[in-house]
Parts: sequence; structure tokens; C-alpha cells
Amino acid sequence: MHEAFERFSNHEVKQLYDEGRMPTFHSLERATKRAQDALAPFADEPEVARLKKLLEGSVKQVKMWCRRYVQSILVFRNAQRAMRRLDGSKQAEAFYKADMDRRRIHDALLSSVATINNLLHKAEEYAEFEMPLAWMEGTPIPSRFAAEHALIFSPQAIENRKLIRDWSIAADRIEQIRQTTGISEPFSP
Repeated sequence: MHEAFERFSNHEVKQLYDEGRMPTFHSLERATKRAQDALAPFADEPEVARLKKLLEGSVKQVKMWCRRYVQSILVFRNAQRAMRRLDGSKQAEAFYKADMDRRRIHDALLSSVATINNLLHKAEEYAEFEMPLAWMEGTPIPSRFAAEHALIFSPQAIENRKLIRDWSIAADRIEQIRQTTGISEPFSP
């Protein structure tokens, strides 16, 4: 089911992420920061203050759910391997639990990505700012665009479970490599 994780056959998504031609954690942070800055003059209003606070933590939530999703895939894969050593009823139970956990976490990841869009649109009701470009699969984006601009997912992209799955795996892996190596620039030209 998740062979793509092991062999990274979702190479196209990894390449788009690495080249900054689809939303990255940094482009999502840039988008939420832009909205927070625009809301700053209205921060005395309770609803605006609450919105600002939600925007602050929204990308952290996406990162957390990406990491948890990758971990859930590993648990799922290990459950598949372990099933060979278990009897029939325990096999089914272990597989079912791992699969349900993976699905629940994937749903939470999709929700956290959609929340960023919702918060940005809500912020637009209170303050004027340039909404980020909403990326969807097939959108021609120049290399390094996400490194320099605010870029979010379109609602159509968020509805594509496979795309967000592949994106989360690529984003988590690339960001882990960047944290480990200290490299912050895209690897590809």
C-alpha cells in the first residue's frame, strides 16, 4: 500500500517540493505571517487576536501531522510484516488498528492543511493583504517560487488524498534532512 514511502516513487512530488514549485513549510509560514502582520493593527479586537493566535500555530500543526503521518505509515508497514508471525485473529486486529490510526492521522493532516486556507480567508475579512497563490497539481510554478513567495494548496489539491499523502512524506523527509544537515536551500537547481 505504501511502497512509495520505501522507494520514494513519489519522486515527482519530492522534486516539486525540493525545487520550491509546490507549497513548502516555509511558503505556508510566509502565508500565515503575511496575514498575521496585516491583522496586527486590529489585534485589540478579541476575534482578531484569536485568529492571529490560530495562524501562529497553524503551520506547526501541519508539521506535527506530517511527522505523525510518516510515523503511522512506518507502524502500518511494521504491522504488515509482523502479521506473518501472528495468528489469524491477532493479525487482523493489528492490521486494522494500524490502518485505522494511519487513516485518522491522514484525516487530521488534511484538516490541518485546510485550516490554514480557512484562517487566511477569515483574516482577509478583517485586513487587506495579498492572498497567497493557491497551488494545484499541474500548475506551472517557476523553480524556487515557494522559497520566495507565499504559496498554499488550493481546495482541489487538499481534496486529493494521495497528493497530500505524497506531499507530507516528501515534506517531512526533506525537512528532516535539512534540519540534520543545516541546509536550508533547495537541493535541486
